[in-house]
Amino acid sequence: MKKILIVPPLNNWYMETNAEYLVRYLSDEFLIEVADVPYPPYDNFIDRFPETYPFQRNPDDYDLIWPILPTHWVITEKDKYAHKIATVFYQPNEGRMDGVAVTAGATPLSEKGLDFSLRFGVDTEMFKPLVFNKNSKVLNVGMVGTLNNPRRIAKEIWTALKDIDGVNLMLFPSHRFNEHDIEQLGGKEILNNIVAGEKGWPGIANIYNRLDVLIRSDIDPGYSFPVLEAAACGVPVIATDSGIDHLITEAGGGILIKADELESGGSTRAWYQSHVPEVVERVKDAVIWMRQNPINRILMGRNARKEILKNWTWDKHIGNWRKFFRKGIDNASKI
Repeated sequence: MKKILIVPPLNNWYMETNAEYLVRYLSDEFLIEVADVPYPPYDNFIDRFPETYPFQRNPDDYDLIWPILPTHWVITEKDKYAHKIATVFYQPNEGRMDGVAVTAGATPLSEKGLDFSLRFGVDTEMFKPLVFNKNSKVLNVGMVGTLNNPRRIAKEIWTALKDIDGVNLMLFPSHRFNEHDIEQLGGKEILNNIVAGEKGWPGIANIYNRLDVLIRSDIDPGYSFPVLEAAACGVPVIATDSGIDHLITEAGGGILIKADELESGGSTRAWYQSHVPEVVERVKDAVIWMRQNPINRILMGRNARKEILKNWTWDKHIGNWRKFFRKGIDNASKI
């Protein structure tokens, strides 16, 4: 049985969790291990496994190594283990994406042109609609990300929404929340609105189910796990047109904050950056609409759940992951 090492970035529970799903679904064909290690820069992949670190591995013991983050940024052909390091490109330069594109075969030294899209699945048994007694007079709005990241326009949106009557805000930090975020929001009063601590636990589905809508305001593309998980729980989304969020909203699962028509060669990211007040106002209008139209909002949530069941369950995507790992191992064995 071929042996694969998956290396999630340190303290990134989303990637760790999805690596564990791959272990579960591919265990009939591959022996997969998962190890957290310090991430780049390093001259050679082996340098990621210092003797002082608890997760020591010998790359020679594996047929394929997959560092989950975009390895084309850090792995070069000079790396001793480049022939067995899987390469996946996650984000286009800007705008929308349909999945995780494979852009360089399965190793940096292999032939180019592996042409298929990879998607992580959603555990629809863990993330599913639950019934809670909600206050119908209050709209519970979740926001993804930290507020001091200018790529999210989150601080401006938070400021615009926090004083709207009948709107209760909750923040899902991308990483551990820090004092700088608290200071930017005016002190410790914000702590009552933060979903803090580790999110890699089954109770996170309960939190999604207490929301009425989830906002993702990134201007950079990304593979938004919170959007997919919230949608699986029947929660509609309000999102900028970057990453995969359009696949949920176009199925009737929410409201997309689109960039207006761009000039030739114009950048979606640049449009959002130069139209922050307009973006904030559109998000605010969408939140108010959600509050004023509860029946339509509930229908959007149902549509979001249907889209997840139709196109985002693990069984629909695990076949491409098999192809990806098979190709990577085959390429590595020839070099």
